[in-house]
Amino acid sequence: MSHTPEQLQAAREYAADVERRLIADLKSGAVQCHNPQAWIDELEKMVERIVAGHDDTNFTIWQRMHYFLTGECRPLLAA
Repeated sequence: MSHTPEQLQAAREYAADVERRLIADLKSGAVQCHNPQAWIDELEKMVERIVAGHDDTNFTIWQRMHYFLTGECRPLLAA
């Protein structure tokens, strides 16, 4: 199945939103860790890479994009 560039970009934004929510949770204290700012910094870089299309071949990002585009969740391993 072929998707338009606009559909692919919307799927990237969907995938990036997962990381954006985690960033918000870290900033609010809803999620705690030893060094939250370091994690936030890495996640912000990841969001930039996702939106730019640099992580389309990362399995997790691909899986999120695939779900957004098709409604189907592909497992890592076959059943």
